[in-house]
Formats: sequence, structure tokens, C-alpha cells
Amino acid sequence: MAIYIKINSKSTPTQLLAAIYKAIEDGEIKTWKCTPKKNFVHDTADKLWVNEAYLHPYVEEEAKRLVLGFNCFSDKEKLVPTKRAVYGVLHGRFIEMMLNHFQKEMEVIWPSIDLDTKYDNAVFSD
Repeated sequence: MAIYIKINSKSTPTQLLAAIYKAIEDGEIKTWKCTPKKNFVHDTADKLWVNEAYLHPYVEEEAKRLVLGFNCFSDKEKLVPTKRAVYGVLHGRFIEMMLNHFQKEMEVIWPSIDLDTKYDNAVFSD
């Protein structure tokens, strides 16, 4: 369960990730925030999604892609189960944000429906 972003020839995954962080920090992107560990959380006015799960970025320079793994928050040593709807919302809203703000930097963007990628740690309660 990850989002894969293939970067076009004019940019690099590191540059795109830096641009996303800067746009969030500058307030251009209002519904995504960065945690101290540089993960992305969906932060809406009602705070409905902010404590549910997060997307962790992985830079793959040689493959010219940025991967965002879906992760549940953990409670000490065990993952806190989340609902499948959270997966759908976070993936959909992050892809929407990328299309609205960074379409020129991407060649293609797609979500994975694989529940066992090397990029995530998730447990579902439903």
C-alpha cells in the first residue's frame, strides 16, 4: 500500500520531495503537514485524519521515483489498527495534492493496492 511517483527527466526524487516540504512549510499546501520525522499527515480543520495514519517518503534516485508508504501509528511496540477508509482517503488526497501542485514534475503517479509492500506497516481493523 504505497503511492509511486515516477519523476520526469527535468527533476529528481530528492528535488520533488524538497519542493513538497517547502510548499507545505510556506502554506501553499494547507491540508498536509510534516511530522518531526518528515512524514506526511493529512491535517484538515476537523482533525479527522491527522492521528489515523501517515505517509513515509522513500527516495529512489536510480529508479527516478518517490515512493510514499502507508503507515499506522504505533502504540509502543504494536501497530494501532486503522480502517481501510483511511487508506483510501490518504492515498486519494495525496494524489490529488500532487496533481494540483506538482503535475509538471511527474511522469506518472499511481497507488498500489498490495497490502504487503516493503514500504508500509499497516494493520486494518475492518
